[in-house]
Amino acid sequence: MYSKLDPVVKYYDFSLASCSKDEIGYYKNLTQKENSPCADLGCGTGILSIEIAKQKTRVYSIDNSEFMLSQFSNHSVLIWKGR
Repeated sequence: MYSKLDPVVKYYDFSLASCSKDEIGYYKNLTQKENSPCADLGCGTGILSIEIAKQKTRVYSIDNSEFMLSQFSNHSVLIWKGR
């Protein structure tokens, strides 16, 4: 499925998806407190999903852009390899 953001996906992390540490902390604390899986709807390149998953919380990440999800996959592989 094509998304209007597909042409700018390589710039997404640097501009549109800049979550502050406070925002990430809020969601990490919320999911930890609830001790349940969470859904990241419109996950984009996965910045928030990856941070939440690092605390061993199951995350269901959903986006309608295949390009965003492929970038998410690249991030996940780099994290898994420890880069």
